[in-house]
Amino acid sequence: MYYNVFPSEALRRARTAHGAYEISETRDDHGRAEVIAVLRMDHRDTGRPALVCAGSVADLVTELTGTRPTGLPQRDRKHAYFEIPPNPPAR
Repeated sequence: MYYNVFPSEALRRARTAHGAYEISETRDDHGRAEVIAVLRMDHRDTGRPALVCAGSVADLVTELTGTRPTGLPQRDRKHAYFEIPPNPPAR
């Protein structure tokens, strides 16, 4: 895995625009990029995703700005996830 010591202009802009995240770009042995954003500890209770990964800086920025749904299920507070069985009768 390789990490570029001098970040690209796009990566610097992403870091500035999304200060709640530590953003880094790495490359594997074949040169394929992976951009990773980890939520900073002081922003952990904000409801934001803790880890976001993408194949490019542009894709990561799209994910972080919320222009595309992440595909994660959203909780419907009116419905339980599982059927709750009734309490057994007292003996």
